[in-house]
Amino acid sequence: MFDLLTNLEHESENKITDSTKNEYLSIEKEIECPRCHGIMMLHTEFDLPGYFCEECDFELRLTHYR
Repeated sequence: MFDLLTNLEHESENKITDSTKNEYLSIEKEIECPRCHGIMMLHTEFDLPGYFCEECDFELRLTHYR
């Protein structure tokens, strides 16, 4: 019985890890700027991801992520 519970715990941990990896892969390196329609590049500032447009100096911070 104990082995079965341990196996189920490991399977659920693996599923959580796999879903977390998929979330990180969905972040784009470049997006379209909503202000000037230029290209915003992905950057990090103090370990917080965000996008920055060099053409119009618009910054978009991603504050809620896992």
